Amino acid sequence: MTETADATNDATNASTENGPAPEGENAANGGGGGAAADDDANKKLYETEESKSIESPPSSAECNSELTMSQKWSNLVLHVHRPILQVIQMVTQLAARNPRWTIASVSLLSFTLIILGFATNFNVDVDENKLWTPFGSLPIQHMDYINDDTSFSAIDPHATFFFHEDGKNVLGHAQVARIFEILQGVQSLPSYDKICSQDSYVDPYENENKNACEIGCVTRFWNNSAALFDETPATDEAVIEILSQNEFPEGTPVKDDMLYGKPVRDSSGDLLTEAQLYYCLFALPDLEDDSQRELEKEIIDYALEKRDEWANDENGFVFRPEIATMRSFSDEFERAILKDLPLVPIVFIVMSVFTSLFFARGHPIYSRSLLGFSAVVSVLLSIMSGFGLMFCCGVPFTSMSQLLPFVMFGIGLDDAFIIMGSYSRTDPKDGDALHRIKTSINDIGIAISLTSLTYVEILRR
Repeated sequence: MTETADATNDATNASTENGPAPEGENAANGGGGGAAADDDANKKLYETEESKSIESPPSSAECNSELTMSQKWSNLVLHVHRPILQVIQMVTQLAARNPRWTIASVSLLSFTLIILGFATNFNVDVDENKLWTPFGSLPIQHMDYINDDTSFSAIDPHATFFFHEDGKNVLGHAQVARIFEILQGVQSLPSYDKICSQDSYVDPYENENKNACEIGCVTRFWNNSAALFDETPATDEAVIEILSQNEFPEGTPVKDDMLYGKPVRDSSGDLLTEAQLYYCLFALPDLEDDSQRELEKEIIDYALEKRDEWANDENGFVFRPEIATMRSFSDEFERAILKDLPLVPIVFIVMSVFTSLFFARGHPIYSRSLLGFSAVVSVLLSIMSGFGLMFCCGVPFTSMSQLLPFVMFGIGLDDAFIIMGSYSRTDPKDGDALHRIKTSINDIGIAISLTSLTYVEILRR
């Protein structure tokens, strides 16, 4: 009995491992009822799986697990774009439904901001140290700390002259005589005595020991006195001998590199044989009211006047003075700003004509020249609003700021062309103007918005 039971169990396990027997074998063995039962079981199993698939769809996590990285990124971008597009649609639909109110309110806002900006915190910043360094630069922070937060004295104002003959040797009597001519002219300027009398430097060549502006130049060999220079024999040899001295009359050592450009002495080192440039410096006091800047302006004007005069020398004697002061860079920036400002209305006129002609059609209804002109006006109003808000917040106007109108005209009109092109591609039969505007914004709203934001971030940096 035990052996018979074991044989039966082995047969059952074998049939289970090998799967159901073929239908013919089941029939032959009298197993037709078992096959029917298996079919019913398979049918119930299929219906159960089908009901599960209908009742419980796959979760979002399961779907996301099946998406590729590119598809996941696209879905994320769509989620980010959706609220942005909704805001753009809301604004454009509001403007399209209330065109007169939109034009009036935007125009009023633009003019109000620009007037308030000029009336409150408008100022022009031409500090080259801040213009050409990145925002938040550490050296600028250190400089501001030294100049503003400490009692250390900043670099004193000065006027620097360079005298040259286009690389030729400048050692000689005639050249030094020209330098004295400049020296006397500067000392005779209207505000020279008034400004220099406030300097802490005491002139060692004056018997009265009065305050004066320090002068670092070859004229010190003659105590900065044209009368003493006139007593020197009018020969190059006599002048060069004095210029070759190693000390000034008051005993201060001479440094050739501080007076001459590329100086060359003879083999003994006692006599200068060549120099390509004279270097002269007028040190000015740093006054609290910056009144020394007016003297700097007078020195610049006088030097440029003498430069033009010497350039037309009848004898062909070419001896040029070059001038640079602490305000030279700022003056040049200011000149460039004032010179370029008139270009803004010129650009406005040119772009108005261009866009009007571009949108023009030979049809009284489909011609949109006024639309093209309105696009230029809208860009102009945005420029006014931007600058007005900038001035109200205390942001200065610089030589870099003057580039913005031209950039904004390009970006703004480019967007106008894109919007108009998308609107023209819509079918008038699909709906009214509001529906066509909505369709156009769905098409290009995100593109022009993100492009504009990108430009804003670039220009901010």
